[in-house]
Amino acid sequence: MSAVSNPLNDLLARSAQSLRAEWLDLVAVATRLSKDKEDVRQVAAKLAAVANSSEDSITRKIFAIHYMQGVGYSEEEIGNFGQTQVLSQFQQSKKVEKYEKLTHLSFKIPGSQKEIVQQELARVMRVLNMQTSESLWDFIVSALQSCSDEELLHSAGEKK
Repeated sequence: MSAVSNPLNDLLARSAQSLRAEWLDLVAVATRLSKDKEDVRQVAAKLAAVANSSEDSITRKIFAIHYMQGVGYSEEEIGNFGQTQVLSQFQQSKKVEKYEKLTHLSFKIPGSQKEIVQQELARVMRVLNMQTSESLWDFIVSALQSCSDEELLHSAGEKK
């Protein structure tokens, strides 16, 4: 009995092969493209117009490929990882980058305490020879984390 070709399986295999080839071609283009944002956007716009695809999607893929290059992977390795893994690693790097950016912490205190709080924060920075607000907050967080609940209650004059 001869193996009968299943049209759906044949179509899926061709589609998978086509998508893989498309990814490898994009990797080849991206690895040869400068990392200048304007160049990337121009190439992405041209590819999007030809492929009837999203310019933002292609731009993101190119930046993800550039990120992987910057981490030290070769064109072949990036191609072999596949689009999903490359985009996932790129997204993870963006989360870490955003996490490490300084941000404003906004809360309200009574106006009568504002000057005292500023003076005490300045005193801690001076006494501990701290140069940045980041080092100050690292200290404050670590000091609070090292206190047990009982110690916090005791410091506040509370009894458990």
